[in-house]
Amino acid sequence: TLTKNTSLDFNSYINLEQNLITGGKVTLKTYLSRRNLEYPKIRRLSGDTTQFGTFRIDEQHRGGSFEVTFEQPLLKPSDPKHELNNQKDDLFTARLAMKEQIATLKEEVTEAYFGVLETIIKKKIASDKLEAARLQAEIDSSKFHDGVLSEEEWLKSASDRLDAELEQFDIENELKTKYRDLAILLDLEKNDELRLSEPEISFQLTDEKRAQLLASADNAIPVQKAKYAYQKAQRKAHYEASSRGITGTLSASYSKRLDDIRVLGEPVDNLDLNTWGVKLEFNYPVWDGGASSAAVRAAELEAEKARIEYEKAQQASRSDIENLLNSISVTYRKLDVLRKQIELANNRLRIAKSRYENGEISRITYLESNIEYLEKKNKYFEELKKYLIDTFKLEGKFIS
Repeated sequence: TLTKNTSLDFNSYINLEQNLITGGKVTLKTYLSRRNLEYPKIRRLSGDTTQFGTFRIDEQHRGGSFEVTFEQPLLKPSDPKHELNNQKDDLFTARLAMKEQIATLKEEVTEAYFGVLETIIKKKIASDKLEAARLQAEIDSSKFHDGVLSEEEWLKSASDRLDAELEQFDIENELKTKYRDLAILLDLEKNDELRLSEPEISFQLTDEKRAQLLASADNAIPVQKAKYAYQKAQRKAHYEASSRGITGTLSASYSKRLDDIRVLGEPVDNLDLNTWGVKLEFNYPVWDGGASSAAVRAAELEAEKARIEYEKAQQASRSDIENLLNSISVTYRKLDVLRKQIELANNRLRIAKSRYENGEISRITYLESNIEYLEKKNKYFEELKKYLIDTFKLEGKFIS
C-alpha cells in the first residue's frame, strides 16, 4: 500500500566557549528541536484478517538539552597566562623602542638642520674667498704686466681663483641637497617653506641633574629592554621545564535533557534525563628520544644568554651615560668660549669695515676679517650640533 509521510523539522544550536586564564576551558552547549510528523497508521478493523482500516497520525516531538563542561590541565603552566605575560613584555619593549626612535629622529633632524646652517655659512665663506681670489688675480695680473710679479706667481693667483669658483659650485650643490634632506625629514614639499634660525640651548646640566641621571642608570631604556628580554627567556625556560614530564587533566560535565512527545489522541510522554561526570587523567611520557630534555636545555641556555646580556647592559649603561654627561659638560664650556671668540671676531670685523670704508685697508683684508668671523661661527655651530645631539642621545636613554 502506498502511503504519504509529511515532516517539518526545526533545530537550533548555541555553543559558547570561554578560555580561562588558568589554561582551562568552559563550554556551554544548548540544543532545541521541534519535529511535526504526519503519517497514516493501518490497523485491523475486525477479526477478519482481510479487512484493515487506515487513519492519520499527528505526532509532535519537542526537545531541548543543556550541557556545561569544564576542563583544566594539571601540573602544567597556563598557556594563556604565559602568552599574556609575553605580550605585556612585548608591549613595554615596544614603548621603550618608540622612545628611542623619537630620540633618534630628533638626532637626524638636528643633523640635517645644522647641515643646512653650516652649509649656508660655508657658501658665504666660499663667496668671500672667490671675491678675494678674483681681486688678488686682478692685482697680480697688473703686477705681472708691470714686471713686478713673475709669471709663475700670476698663474698661481689665476689657479686659486678657478679653485675658488669650483668650490663655490660644489657648495651651492651641497646646499640644495641639505635643504632637500631636511625638507624630507620634516615632510615639507618645498624648500622655500624653511625659515632657519640659530637654535637656543634649552638644557643646562646641573650637578644635581647629573647625580640624578647617574643614579638612574640602572633604569635606563637599554637596561629595561634587556630586562624584559631576560624575563621572557626565563619564563620560557620555566614553561618548558614545567610542560615536560607528568601532566594531568581534570574534566567535569553536566547535562540535562527534556523531551515532550505528543501524539494525537494518546497520552503525553515526557522524557527528563540528567547526566554528570568527573574525570581525572594523568599522562607520563616514558621515552621521547631526549626531545624533552633537549628543549628544556635549549630554553635554559637562552635564559642564561639573556641574563648575561642584561648584566652587560647594566654595566654599559652607567658608562654610556657618564660619557654623555661628560661630553655635554665639556661641550657646554666650549660653547661659552666660542661665543666669546665670535664676539671678538665680530668686533674685529666691525673695525675692519670702518677702516675699509675710510680707505685704510683693502677689500681683500676686509674679506679676510669677514671670513674669520664666519669660520668662528661655523665652528660654534659644529659644537652646538654636537651638544644637542648628545642631549637627545641622553634623552633617549630614559623614559622621562
